[in-house]
Amino acid sequence: MSIVVEFQAHKFSMLEVDNHITQFLEDFSTTIDDMTETEFSSLVASLIVVKQTEDSNLGEEASRSWKEILEQLYVFDILEKEISVLRTISLDSFKSWYKQYLPQEHRRISFQILGHTDQTRRTTAELGYKDIDSVKSKGFPCISDKDFSNIKHIDDIETATSNWTIHPLTKITS
Repeated sequence: MSIVVEFQAHKFSMLEVDNHITQFLEDFSTTIDDMTETEFSSLVASLIVVKQTEDSNLGEEASRSWKEILEQLYVFDILEKEISVLRTISLDSFKSWYKQYLPQEHRRISFQILGHTDQTRRTTAELGYKDIDSVKSKGFPCISDKDFSNIKHIDDIETATSNWTIHPLTKITS
């Protein structure tokens, strides 16, 4: 299971964004733990109503269909299938699913890609890179956040990923 967060502003550091994500997951976990069966049923019913809402224009239906084609899923009746699954979910099964797939202790990988801000507007020559070969040999400069002092930075992608096990992409459509 993965959660992806993208943002396009340098207003917050990567640590601040990570802290917001952590806080959200903790708050969400508390919300789920405190949820009553009535509240859960109401939320499921609301979600079913949203999924049953007719498209307001042909573009919405076309976008949904093209998404299925582009992602090579070809499940054009996905909304009906999601509704039928939603009708079978209980609060207890949802809580156990949440605890299984979003445990308290989890691994995280964070990326921060900086564009040309006033701080980073140095040329590759100023950084000591003469050509593409020197960039490859030295690696790209790692901008580190002082609050991430205990975090391991990956400077060489090939070395860092050489012993990873790559699992095939699996698409579950039913």
